[in-house]
Order: sequence, then structure tokens, then C-alpha cells
Amino acid sequence: MVIDDVDRLDPQELLLLFKLIRLAGRLPNVYYLLAYDEDTLLDALSRTGLIGEGSARRALDYMEKIVQLRLDVPPVRERQLATWIDREVGELAARLSVTMDQEQRRRFDQAYYSHIRSRLQTPRAIKRFLAQVESLAAGLSQEVDFVDFLILSWIRASEPLVYRAIIDQRSRLLGELDPTGRIWPGDRDAGADHAYWSDVLTRSRVDSAQLSGVADLLSQLFPNFAEQWGVERSGHVGSVRHGRIAHKDYFDRFFAFGVPDDDLSDRTVEKACAEIIAGASGPEREVVERKWPDETSLIIGKLNRYWDPGRVDGVVVLRWLAIQAIRLPALDYLPGTPYRETVHFAQSHFTHLRGDRPLAAVRAMADEDPSLRFAEDVISVLRGGMAPPETRNAEFAAAKTEFAARASTLFDAQGDTNPLDYPTEIWDLFGMWLAADESAVRRWADKHLADGSWPLLDLLAQMVSRAVPLGVPDPPTLVGDLNLAEVDRTVGLDRVRRELADEIEQFDKSLPNRAVATPENRRAVALRALKVSHDS
Repeated sequence: MVIDDVDRLDPQELLLLFKLIRLAGRLPNVYYLLAYDEDTLLDALSRTGLIGEGSARRALDYMEKIVQLRLDVPPVRERQLATWIDREVGELAARLSVTMDQEQRRRFDQAYYSHIRSRLQTPRAIKRFLAQVESLAAGLSQEVDFVDFLILSWIRASEPLVYRAIIDQRSRLLGELDPTGRIWPGDRDAGADHAYWSDVLTRSRVDSAQLSGVADLLSQLFPNFAEQWGVERSGHVGSVRHGRIAHKDYFDRFFAFGVPDDDLSDRTVEKACAEIIAGASGPEREVVERKWPDETSLIIGKLNRYWDPGRVDGVVVLRWLAIQAIRLPALDYLPGTPYRETVHFAQSHFTHLRGDRPLAAVRAMADEDPSLRFAEDVISVLRGGMAPPETRNAEFAAAKTEFAARASTLFDAQGDTNPLDYPTEIWDLFGMWLAADESAVRRWADKHLADGSWPLLDLLAQMVSRAVPLGVPDPPTLVGDLNLAEVDRTVGLDRVRRELADEIEQFDKSLPNRAVATPENRRAVALRALKVSHDS
């Protein structure tokens, strides 16, 4: 007769069991196999009136009278444990159709040998741990980092209060309290940060002997935790790989055990990317395009994973992005918005184009967006010192020429309209047009100035930059500065100073800080810049 888990009985039940075996269970040809953890059993017996608290030796002597033959389970060797773990994890990954790359294997080995190994000492514990992983990973195997899920699953099973603390400390762990993701030396008190996390782990009932190991696991999951737990400061927390728990777009998936309704699965985006490149329609592409205006940042982050610049047809990518960029609200033209994220992503593809593809890309973007706004923002990466070395060649010069030709058409279409009355979306192209084809801009300006269709000062006033304050409801457009180098390239500074000599000489108006960009104030800024430069 096998009686398992004897150590789980309370002290009085233990004594009753042994009494039954000793007095009532003496039957011919019947043997009792008792399975138990000895330390736990002796501790329970020490809490009975028969043995007496703290009398571990007496408890052992008592058991010697009960147990006729000891069959101690041999200890599991380290090599056996490592082999079992490797085999079980490999088989689990295969069942979930997960492929672990070398970097992931390294991370799992680091987590296992640094801490998990010391607390997974039996095949039963290993089976229990991986069974929990498998039961919860079915809907996530292709959507999150498998190793992070393994580590988090171990924390959930072994340190449930730490698991809850991870959820509660999301903002601090992801660096959302510091939007730049940077932690500069001196910005924070290293000792205070370490003390903060020590308190969190202590309140999560982590045994003091296990504190360092649990902290090491959290450091592997969250770079921000590693920075704040450690004494040394590197000064910067690097970017986080897609799929990992420390990535803001994936954190919630690890706790929802699936893709939340307001998220977008990676498999959907991957299939949509393939459909777009192939020029095909499909349900996944439809989902991505439907969600685009509201979830642009989320989608751009995932496109970065599946559209590697230089490895997919960049012209197709840029054409599709031009169509989507038009759908974004005008406010998104401001820095740090989804529109700017789209431009930055498009620029990375544009600069990887070769041969005749830069020219084809400009044509594709311009065909989809005749206003040239998106094309202008993308190819602005070619301006002056901003241009990457690999783009300073004839291939990209042809692309700038194509843009300049199309921009010239848009400016010529304004006819004799006063420069101050040009539509903003047209004038915003001026800087890139000047950079792309200075001679065409000069001919355009000379023509209108020569026939007197608009005043020179109004052209300069329109060339004054504008600024929009951030974080202000319904912000006004404010005046900026006049770029005299651009003025020189457009009409020539000598000509300006000659023709506007009287206005410059007589100018004595002061402007308030944050002056609104009215035509009068813009003219004043232009004259002030010319007067200051002349006097200096």
C-alpha cells in the first residue's frame, strides 16, 4: 500500500496515521510505502505533544521505530537537471512552434544558472513549472518573447507577490516616468533607487536569501530595473527588442495571456506587410489600414520589425506610407507625433535605396500626395550636412531634381499671389525646393520682383520662420528668425540692402517676446535682422 504526501498531514493526523499502521494495519503480506519529505515531516512531529516542540532528534528516533527500511531518493545531479531543462524547454518550444535564437538561449541560460536552478531541484518541480508555461502560452507563443515569458512564468509560480508588484510598478519599470528613456548620472539618487526596490521586494515577501537572485531575474527582464538596482550608472538605457516585456507595446500581453482588444497582433502586421509588398489586398492589410490613424505609433513600431530597410522594396513602402500620412490630422505635423514617426521611418527606407530607386520613390510619393508635403519631409534628410554620406551621389541628386521640378510647378501655379498669401502647405516646401534647385528658386523670385507683382519686403517676411508653442490649447503661430543665408541664395543680400536701404535705416521698432506671426510682425522681424546684420 502506497501512502504519498505524508508530510502534508497536520501533526495530529500524522500521529493517527502511524497509530493505524502500527496497530490496525498489521496484515499478512501487506507492506506500507510511505512517501514524504523528511525535513517537513520531522518539523510537523516536533509540534505534537508526543514529541515536543524543538525536539528534532526525538522526532527522528520516533520515525526509526515506524520505518523499518529507508529508501532515500538519490539526489539529482546538476548535469541531470540541466539536461532535463534543456530537453523539456526544447520540446515545449517545438510544441508551441517557437524558434529560440542564440541570444534567447543565452538569456535563458543566464536566468537559469543565476537563480532558477537553485529553486528547481526536482523533475517534479521542472514539470510543474513548464506545465504552467504551456497552459498559458498557447495564444502568445508568436506574440511575445518566449524567454521573457518563461522567466515571468517562474516568477508567477514561485514569487506571486513579485509578479503582482511588476504590474503595479509598470511605469517605473518601462521608464514611462522618464519619456526620453535616459537616466543621467546625478538625475537620481542611486542609493534611494536601490532602497526603493529593496522595499518593494521585501513587501513582496521575498526571502532575504533569495533577494539577490530575484533581483537578478528582474534585471534581465527590465533594463530600467537593472539601472536602478545597480550601484554603477551607465547613463543610458538602450532600446528594447520587440516582443520583450520591457517594450511598452508588449508589456500588457504578458499579463493578459493574449493580445488585448486594443492591441494589434504581430502575425496580423506581418501578413499585412507581405500583402502590401505584393500589391495584394487582404484582411490583415485592411485591419492595419483601418487602425492606422488611431494607432500609428503602435503600427510603425511593428513595421520596423518586418520591413527591414534595404531588404524590402523601399519604393512600395514609401508609396504606401505617403497614402497613410495624408490621413493623419494636421496637428501631427508637429515634432514627436505619429506623422513625424512616419517620416522618420520613411527616411530610413529612402536612404537605403540604390540605383534609380530614389528617383522612383520621389515620383511614387508625389503621385500619391501631389501636395509634396510627405515627399518634402522624407527627402529633407538630403539637405546639407544632414545627408548621410551614402546619399551624396548622382542617384539621390536625380531624386532632388525630380522634387524640385514638381515644387516649381506648385509655386508657379500661384501666379502673382503675394508671398504672404501663399497657402502654408505650399510655402512649407520652400526650404527643400531651395536646397534642391537654387537656380530655379532664384529665377522664380527674380521674375516676380522684376515685374513688380509683389514687394521684396513681403517675400522676406514670408521667409521669416514660424514657431508653434507646444502644450498650449489652440496655440498661436509665433514669429521666428530670418535666415540671411537663405535670403542671399534666393535674391542676394546686396540687392536686398540696396533696394530696402531706407526701410532698414529708418527701422526702430521693438517686438515683444513671443510675437504673433502677423504680416506686420514678420516684416518687422525681417527688417530688424537686416539692420542688425548691417550694423554689425
